[in-house]
Amino acid sequence: MISTHPASVLKGRFKMQDGVHAGGPGRGLRQREAGSNSGLTTRPRKRTRGAATPRDYRDEQNHYQPVDGELIKGQYRVHTLLGKGTFGKVLGCYDTVNDMEVALKII
Repeated sequence: MISTHPASVLKGRFKMQDGVHAGGPGRGLRQREAGSNSGLTTRPRKRTRGAATPRDYRDEQNHYQPVDGELIKGQYRVHTLLGKGTFGKVLGCYDTVNDMEVALKII
């Protein structure tokens, strides 16, 4: 499981790569503990292709709400909310194409 403590996230473990913050050797989702407190909304999974409609992932203030297991751009599987602020959220994800852990900033 990726630590959500800010100090562990910022210790040089992540580097910039084509607009995506990529981590070191990933452990993958298969080794993540089941039922862990990831800080994400859990919803039943639907088999869908492509982007979700805005009403599926927005709260009352029209802010994006990440969902555990959500696939972003067909490549990044969301599993942890690493942080949030005024201008966006940082998500811990698993890059299914490059087989590694990454952090995505959603603005």
